[in-house]
Amino acid sequence: SWLGWGPGSFKFLYPARLIDPTYKNVFHTHNLWLLLGAEYGIPVMIGLTLAIGFICYRAVRGWSEVTQFDEDKMEHATIQMPLLRGYGLAFLGCMQFAMIDVTFYDARLNVMTWVLLGVLYAQGMGQKAG
Repeated sequence: SWLGWGPGSFKFLYPARLIDPTYKNVFHTHNLWLLLGAEYGIPVMIGLTLAIGFICYRAVRGWSEVTQFDEDKMEHATIQMPLLRGYGLAFLGCMQFAMIDVTFYDARLNVMTWVLLGVLYAQGMGQKAG
């Protein structure tokens, strides 16, 4: 269904013992986007992807604007750029991990991903005001 089958329903959708006879049920996909599409629907999956993509776009755009400061603000940009690149690379790593596992079942990874996304959001949206 385009609108998904409801939270927690993947174990009922996946045929028992399809890949390995020792597994009676597979409780979740090992990909965040497949899980969102199957349980919550294609519109939710696309909406969440677009929202996160917009935050990442604004962060990258904010990073490019950091390098366009005038001379008296350049010291601040020199300190800020390596930190922002580190946050960006850490978030990219979390997104790559989400391609092979669902991160919200591990609270540490889930919290770290949302904190990194929050930092990227604050940086991307804060560039216009600063």
